[in-house]
Parts: sequence; structure tokens; C-alpha cells
Amino acid sequence: MEKENEDKIKKLITTAYFICKHEKPFTDFPRLIELQEVNGLDMGNFYRSDNACRRFIQYIYEDLFKGVKMQIENDLHFYSILIDGATDSSVTENELIYLRFVENGRPVNHYFSIEDVEKADAQGILKEIEGAFTRNGIPNWKDKLIGFGSDGASVNLGCRGGIATLIKRDVPHLVITHCIAHRLELAANSAIKNHKHMKEIQDLLQYLYKHYQYSPKALRELRQIGEALEEKVSKPTKLAGTRWLPHIHRALEVLVREFRVLLAHLNIFRSLGLDLQKSKVELPLSAKNSKITSFCT
Repeated sequence: MEKENEDKIKKLITTAYFICKHEKPFTDFPRLIELQEVNGLDMGNFYRSDNACRRFIQYIYEDLFKGVKMQIENDLHFYSILIDGATDSSVTENELIYLRFVENGRPVNHYFSIEDVEKADAQGILKEIEGAFTRNGIPNWKDKLIGFGSDGASVNLGCRGGIATLIKRDVPHLVITHCIAHRLELAANSAIKNHKHMKEIQDLLQYLYKHYQYSPKALRELRQIGEALEEKVSKPTKLAGTRWLPHIHRALEVLVREFRVLLAHLNIFRSLGLDLQKSKVELPLSAKNSKITSFCT
């Protein structure tokens, strides 16, 4: 009987892990249990609620973190911390903390903690970081710390009172890294602003998004032209977003893939003398614009 209950608990824990791994809501837990029962599994009559799922995930985290904690205390000679801020759906400011260290000869990142931040200044965030380490039984966390990584916000990397500066007072050898991904996006954005033809393409992408986003009629006509040309049509996508480069990459893919259809549709508008959303951008999709045409074809 005990072995039977143990098997049922294992199935429930595996289901809870699936919920967490695939970022599903806890309320899906009871439904997944019912689905598995339809498929013939015996899931038991206990621990079937969303609250049970929440507890299982907490137990999974605690078990997984034991290995990381043992590594920090016994095996690691050094490690770095990576932090990033976020705001959840309840408009609560959080700080994500990751650890980066060498495992089996390769650098790896491990999730450490997510902390609610009462005061989102450097002192307040550092207090939460210290609290996370202390609560997890690592009060002397600065002893093996050699690196700090974050985005370029002044609260993180300010030379006078940023978090990195405050930590460096206790860890003089600290290596401070401004997130490479953030720097790459800043560099790309700056390059586009200072390059005439790249700026034209950016304006074009923004124009296309607004034109088809706010005009269901125009989007319907675009798809009809696509059907006539036997090409599948996707709606032009937005440039802005948390990760700017992937957004512009997707927008460029749509432009290049569907250039012929977009050109045909917008040229119809132009030939009819219709108002194209009163855009300030001179319509770049034109046979006269050889640079954009050659870029897309």
C-alpha cells in the first residue's frame, strides 16, 4: 500500500514539474490529473488542487537547490552573480538572481532566487540580495564572489552608488560586466539611427506595422493578393518590445519574405490615390527605391 501511494505521489510531482517547466498556470494541475486518469493512470484521491501543485513545485525547488548550495559551500572556489529587475502582474517589483560558475569545465547559469523589492534603489536591492543568500544558509556569500553582471541601469552600474559599486567596497577584485546582450542592442539601435538607409528601413517597418495593425480592410486585401499570388501572408510585426533585436529580426523576415505581395498591395493604393494612414513616411516600397528593393530581393 505504501509503495502504491509513493508511485502516485511521484506521478503528481512529475505533473507539477511539467506545469512549472512549461510555465502553465497552477489551475491546469487538476485538469492534467483528470487527463492522465482518462488515459488509464491511477493518480490517487489526494493532492489534486492547485495549492498542492504550488507546494510540490516548492519542494522540487528546495531539492534541486540543495545541490547548488552544496557546490557553493564545498566545491566552488568562486562564482559570479547575475541580476535583473522585473515587474509582475500584481505590479510588484522583483529582482531575479542567478549564479554563474564553472561546472565540469564549462560555465553554467543556475537560478538562485527571486525577491520582492520594497525599495528599488541600490541599497534596497542589495538588501534583498543579501537576504536571499542569508535565508538560503550562505551568509558569507561575498567570500567566493568574483563577478557581477547586470544591465546598464544606473541603479546597477552607477559609479558612485550603484549595486556593483557597493559590493566592490567589500570585494575589491570584483569584475563588473555590463550585459553583452543589452550593449549589443544599444549599439545596433545607435547604428541604425546614424545610418540613413537603415533608418529608412526602420521607418518602413514601423509604417507597415501601423498600416496593417489599424486597418482590418487593408490586411484583408493584403491576404487576398497573397492568395492570388499563391503566397502565404503574415501580418507585419511590431518593432518595439523587451528584446528589441529579435523584434526587428522578425519584422525584417516578414518584409523580405512577403515583399512582392506588400509591394503589389501598396502600389494599388498609390495608383488609386488613396490616403495611406496619413503617414509622415514617404512610401518606400517603390520601384524607384532601388536600395530597399535590392535589400528585399
